[in-house]
Amino acid sequence: MTDVSAHEIGDDAGRENRVTESGREGRVFLHVGALRAGTGIIQGALWHNRHTLAERGVHYPLESRDEHFAAAMDLREMAWDGHRDPAWSGAWDAVAERIGRRGQTAIFSDERLAAATPEQIRRALSTLPAERVHVVFTAGDPARQLVAEWQQRLIRGHALDFAEFVEQTLADRDAVDGPGKAFWLMHDPVRVLRRWQTAVPPERLHLITLPHGDDRNERLWIRFAELTGIDLSWCDLTGVDDTVWLGAVEAGLLSMLNKRVGPALGDTYKRLIGEHVVRPVLARRRDPVPVGLPERHYGRVRELAQEMITTISEEGWQVIGDLSELAPRFGEGGRPDLAPAEQMLEAGIEVIESLLVGITGMVQQTEMAHLNHELSQVRDQLKRLAETSAQPHPAWRLTGRLLGRRRV
Repeated sequence: MTDVSAHEIGDDAGRENRVTESGREGRVFLHVGALRAGTGIIQGALWHNRHTLAERGVHYPLESRDEHFAAAMDLREMAWDGHRDPAWSGAWDAVAERIGRRGQTAIFSDERLAAATPEQIRRALSTLPAERVHVVFTAGDPARQLVAEWQQRLIRGHALDFAEFVEQTLADRDAVDGPGKAFWLMHDPVRVLRRWQTAVPPERLHLITLPHGDDRNERLWIRFAELTGIDLSWCDLTGVDDTVWLGAVEAGLLSMLNKRVGPALGDTYKRLIGEHVVRPVLARRRDPVPVGLPERHYGRVRELAQEMITTISEEGWQVIGDLSELAPRFGEGGRPDLAPAEQMLEAGIEVIESLLVGITGMVQQTEMAHLNHELSQVRDQLKRLAETSAQPHPAWRLTGRLLGRRRV
């Protein structure tokens, strides 16, 4: 088993990647997921510190914050909510060209690459300096990732019962097809790395385990930074947020809203939820109870985690962290479908209050804009009268001065 700590790899990784000091071409790191396994903190840190990193020989090849999304959608030829943006065409090649042109250490991160097919992987490698490509996968325990995937879909407006989602996803693990198949394509580290191993040798495949605990993001960033040769002093993580997480009560309320309100409002509802409900209200509630799996699934999920740990330990992939972190912890979470009614009511009132305050602010802004427009028209009329009067009355002289025009 190639289980090493981040501290043990830091010095060698740093020496190999500091191309501005060594004069050698750096490595190209493709961080391919998993979804909500630290991708938010990693992508945020890379973007916010991209200029400082570039000065030190580490290139984050994006020209806009979300360009990684367009590039991944282009590479995988995907649609989003049934639509494909023409602007995505060529996005992957543009990013790949920047990586090849620079010749220095480069990092690209997008969780959608986890589910890339062997054909898509070969296409990606054909556009990059393949001999320098390393693949990085950040893996969380399967119980956590089941919650993560459900919340991701929930925030996008889908109406999914959590218990049914878990049941179906576990049932589809070994199925040829089914609603839960996409989960395992993106979240199972064994399946992901084995697909990438069709084009990248095992010694250039790296798995970083996601720690448990409240400081998981900070510890994950340390591991990722040292693997890629980033000195921690180069990056300021102030203001860098991870992906939004909801507690059991908050997720239960959102699930109810998605079912009852979502179908009537369609895309308008999705924008409303994302901009005015999830992040500003539900994600900021104090002391949320984390979402936990139904107890009847504990045994099955433990078996799956142990199967992953055993298989990974037999592969030639580099493991940064501790494989025991892939073992789930149970008993600390709550069920969204069993959230107490009084707590759901309290959360719902907070949502209504926030929306009403927001609506009031927008109405006031609209009224003020209308008033300013009318005042502007009056000023323009007075100004024209003051300027065109052949024999200006003293009142016109005063008006002209008030309007910034002095007539005598």
